[in-house]
Amino acid sequence: MDMTEKREMTTEEKAMWNEYRRNNNLRIEVWNDDVCLSRVPMRYIPIGAKYRECYETDTEYIICGQPADDDTDHNCDALGCTSVNHVLARFSKQEQP
Repeated sequence: MDMTEKREMTTEEKAMWNEYRRNNNLRIEVWNDDVCLSRVPMRYIPIGAKYRECYETDTEYIICGQPADDDTDHNCDALGCTSVNHVLARFSKQEQP
């Protein structure tokens, strides 16, 4: 397969990638100019989701993006999605390792 060709990950590949992310403590870093404001653990981003941005409030981080097409666990009402953004995850600043 051509490396530029897109394909869906299999269930086994998703499980392996999720385990890799957890074991290797991968993070998404949130930067403002030359200052790293936050390092968001990848375990907060659902497999297959497309991360777009992270908002910071006084008490929490809100991670926005596009959930995977087959994500049956995504609940817009529970997560507080808007008509403009899907919320992938929310977590308290105290939860951040």
